[in-house]
Amino acid sequence: MLRAKTFIFSSYVVDAASSTITFTYRVEFQSGRVRTYTDRLMFPDVAVELWEKVPKEVLESTLQALLIMIGINYWCVFPTKNIQIEGFTLRRAGTILGFAVPKWAGGILLRHANGFPRSDRFSV
Repeated sequence: MLRAKTFIFSSYVVDAASSTITFTYRVEFQSGRVRTYTDRLMFPDVAVELWEKVPKEVLESTLQALLIMIGINYWCVFPTKNIQIEGFTLRRAGTILGFAVPKWAGGILLRHANGFPRSDRFSV
């Protein structure tokens, strides 16, 4: 079995014209091999104008939370202590739409990683 060296929460991209959000994750293995995983969320009935009405801060916070929440599924398959998030840093709980998403998302990572200390705090 391939052993993961690094798990990377890589990026998210909104394509308002097609109402699609694409999330990308990378796993670097100890052998040097790299695999990229992509998820797409499609919103077929959302008009382009509606994307423009969403406040940028709300959209960015939501996309960051979704990147972590969706990516945890891949990380659970390839758990590693070396976790990277590209493009943003986790903020204190309660700052993403009023939910403690980074705190519980980090808690999931901590509870499932071999050798991680038990904690409800997560820092990158």
